[in-house]
Amino acid sequence: MKLFVLFLLLPLSLFAAGAPLQIGIIQEWDNLHPVSYQTAATESILQFMFRDVVYRDASGKILPNLAVSIPKLKNKQATWVLNEQAKWSDGTAITCADWHLGWQVGLSDNVSKSEKNIYSKITDMKWDTKTPKKCVVTYATDEWTYDRDLPPVLPSHIEKTIFETQNTKVGSYEQSSNYIKNPTLKGLYSGPYQVVEYKIGSHIIFEENPYFFGKKPAIKRIILKHVSSTSTLKSYLLSKEINAISAVGFPPDLALDFAADTSLKDFTVHFNNGPIFQGLFLNNEDELLKNLYMREALTYAINKKELTKAFLGGKLNPAETIISENDSAFVLKPAAYDPKKSEAILDKNGWVKDASGVRKKNGKVLEVEFKTSAGIKLYETLQVSICDYFKRVGILCKIKNEPPRILLGDSVPKGNFQIALFGNTTYPDTSLKGLYHSADIPSDKNAWAGGNVLRFQSKEMDTLLEKYDKEWSQSKRAQMLKKIDEILISQKAVIPIYHRREALVLPKALTGVEQSATGTGMAKPENWKF
Repeated sequence: MKLFVLFLLLPLSLFAAGAPLQIGIIQEWDNLHPVSYQTAATESILQFMFRDVVYRDASGKILPNLAVSIPKLKNKQATWVLNEQAKWSDGTAITCADWHLGWQVGLSDNVSKSEKNIYSKITDMKWDTKTPKKCVVTYATDEWTYDRDLPPVLPSHIEKTIFETQNTKVGSYEQSSNYIKNPTLKGLYSGPYQVVEYKIGSHIIFEENPYFFGKKPAIKRIILKHVSSTSTLKSYLLSKEINAISAVGFPPDLALDFAADTSLKDFTVHFNNGPIFQGLFLNNEDELLKNLYMREALTYAINKKELTKAFLGGKLNPAETIISENDSAFVLKPAAYDPKKSEAILDKNGWVKDASGVRKKNGKVLEVEFKTSAGIKLYETLQVSICDYFKRVGILCKIKNEPPRILLGDSVPKGNFQIALFGNTTYPDTSLKGLYHSADIPSDKNAWAGGNVLRFQSKEMDTLLEKYDKEWSQSKRAQMLKKIDEILISQKAVIPIYHRREALVLPKALTGVEQSATGTGMAKPENWKF
């Protein structure tokens, strides 16, 4: 799971010839390793630096990328052929050995990753030294997911020896990897740009990769700058500190304000329905929240319709499902809001209100710790309002916000939270095992690998997820997705708050920008031009 570009770009007249594109981003990136990164900020810039074997477009269609075509699956095998011109940023050819290394790194229990299934679904990868770009891949099962969510390629001529000698304990390879220690090293990148300057928490500078096999980018230099607070975005933009804003962490209320701002009249704001929902993610292993009744009480206390009207101008819809509004499996559900029911549940389970309205049981105050991304005003405001709903039914909140890089890259994967507010994606036609299967709960035993940060466990869910991946009929999968959603919502494992719409703000002079599958990623930057 990658926990969640929109661009605000200055008109052509404001650019000097050859001037860099300077993108401000609210959410801080964690690291640039294509296996072990955890944040949506890093995910949003992957296409600057890397090309994967396949590419998912905005409609969800799987297209060849490094591969020359999508092969057929037969008897659990598929033969993938890599582009003959594909090279790393030092001119070394990209081969099956690089894909094999990416697969092996992801399989290691010592390496952190957001989803294990990407790697475990492959059992073997072979090639002939005479045809190093022809990869014969063997899969564990004959599943329709064989052609998507595949391991990334890694430069074996640079990283293989490090992996083989340093992967002795959890985190040791990652700490030794050049993506962490020396991210400006030539040869690490396969995309249109390479990293020439890197400072965590400050900036990344990208310049053209001369060995990129695809279209040469028209914009030769891109600077990504971390902006810690949304309140400074407009001033940074107008002062030319930045001339673009990433959508990762860029809240919809600001997008609405920018759309109405006459000082930004040269821009058009486009809102695109993406597969992301904003929700309260509950730690289902927590001593308090492992009780279904407590999760029910929290769910029924929140007035989502009032929240979206007050803070999002009614432009975004309340969510009662994890399924995107654009998905064929989407069904409009009635609101769960029922504060009287919430109070009755707490009363029944021995949490009694005192004279101040606070609930206690055996002398213990009913209080939950609530985290979201520090510095993102909308999320912090929503958090305060949700805490007010909780207080009305007798539940206190302890707010403990963290920078996005810490919250989403460390605290959430490691289960160091009770309740956290952030966005997550339900992609159309993709495996969901990595998000909700009990085998994908991150822990110290698996190097915190896995996307089931809800720490949700259900034999019924596990069986359904496994059947979902084996079902080749799209219409039948849609029905199964509804059941997956039904289990999560009935068990109150997660509380969806609203369906997100990712804002796209573009100047009339800019062409070539296309929406990404995530709604937040920067797709095909080599096509951008003024």
